[in-house]
Amino acid sequence: MSRVLVQASRGNLVDAAVLVRVDNSINQQLVAYVVFSRTSQAHDKKAYLRQLNSELPIAVHIRPVVTIPLETLPVTERGKLDSRRLVALPLPKDYLNEGIDDQLTELETRLQDVWRKVLGDISLSVLIRRSSDFSLTLQLLAGRLTGDANVVRIDWENETKLDANTFPSLRLTNGHQTRTRKTNGISVLLTGATGFLGTAILRQLVRLPHTDRIHCAAIRPHAQDKKPRTLAIDSPKIVTHTGNLALPNLEIETLLHEIDIIIHNDAEVSHMKSYRSLRATNFLSTIQLARLAVRGATPIPFHYVSTGGVVWLSGAAVQPESSLAAFHPPIDGSDGYMASKWASEVLLEKVHQHTQAPVWIHRPSSITGQDVPALDIVHSVFRYSKLMNAVPDLAGSSGTFDFIDVDTVAREIVASCAAAIGSENEKDAEERSEGVREERRVEIHTSLRPGDYSGGSTQGVSGRVGG
Repeated sequence: MSRVLVQASRGNLVDAAVLVRVDNSINQQLVAYVVFSRTSQAHDKKAYLRQLNSELPIAVHIRPVVTIPLETLPVTERGKLDSRRLVALPLPKDYLNEGIDDQLTELETRLQDVWRKVLGDISLSVLIRRSSDFSLTLQLLAGRLTGDANVVRIDWENETKLDANTFPSLRLTNGHQTRTRKTNGISVLLTGATGFLGTAILRQLVRLPHTDRIHCAAIRPHAQDKKPRTLAIDSPKIVTHTGNLALPNLEIETLLHEIDIIIHNDAEVSHMKSYRSLRATNFLSTIQLARLAVRGATPIPFHYVSTGGVVWLSGAAVQPESSLAAFHPPIDGSDGYMASKWASEVLLEKVHQHTQAPVWIHRPSSITGQDVPALDIVHSVFRYSKLMNAVPDLAGSSGTFDFIDVDTVAREIVASCAAAIGSENEKDAEERSEGVREERRVEIHTSLRPGDYSGGSTQGVSGRVGG
């Protein structure tokens, strides 16, 4: 946690410590103590720390309740952090109380009371602020109710702007060297290996004869019992790494010298959450991996698995395989999953433009196949339609549902990876250029009647464009 604070500050903080304090009135609470650097440009330290805390790439419930600036952190005679002296320091009342009731509007206070009732005893250990994130913060919920657009607005140009502190390679004027093609002993970094598509990609990578190592990164524990997730594929080629890509990951950084290609497939799939709730997991993780990919003299080829849903932003009846940077998501952060994918796409496009790093963006449509997740919305509709011998009433709708088999998507992605690092012959490699790829195979028209669809095939067309 301390390292997360320092890194997220981008040079404003030089030291930090986060401890659990126990208070009779508030039960347990996380309190952060930080030391500002002498070169920090933060004039209003309280406002800066409040903003920094709200943007930390970690779950809301493990963010510090309050962050206190100190001149130095106390240490023992051996030079280690003196936690006892730190915990004994009294909490300044202005820091403990700021951002809570005295700054809430009347409507925000009412919303706060609602959440206190909903959370019950949990609200005793988690202070409910204006910035507390329940898919939408109190401030954003109030803004939605009052129609205050300034509260909910997201500046997408600024959100996807490349930061020279995060991407120091942007300061280079001579660009990167061309990566030497490799024909054997390929090492791949794969995220999202425990998911539906990730398992299929992993299976294809294991079968690829040129693959030597597959590093499955950021394997998170189960939400219920916190036990490590297990992979569905077993192979001596596979090396697993637990963690969260939204957090700094020193283990992954030490692997970069041996990684030949990155496949970023990990994401939290939720069509209920806002962009702000998914930002850390889905967008900041892309920034983290992209930063590592371009850090060296020769950038690592980067394959990003997006979603076909982003093409809705253009409003075109037929969307070519091209950039959607000009078509911004809703400024209020709604449709968060799609927005997070769009933001990652645009950021990676900018990384490619500034560094010439090789980037591929894959936009699969609705993925089907054996072992499709039970909670998948579209496939749940099909399952219950079959059980009920009925279909949804789509009167007045037009268009099609695009489906593609999971193994087809995985093969396409891995084939592109193989071409990128020279594992295919030169002719095949030339045909597979950098850019945007959209994968789809089966089209089901919204005008179908019961009995018109009996499972479909995997025949169809897909295209690719150069970037």
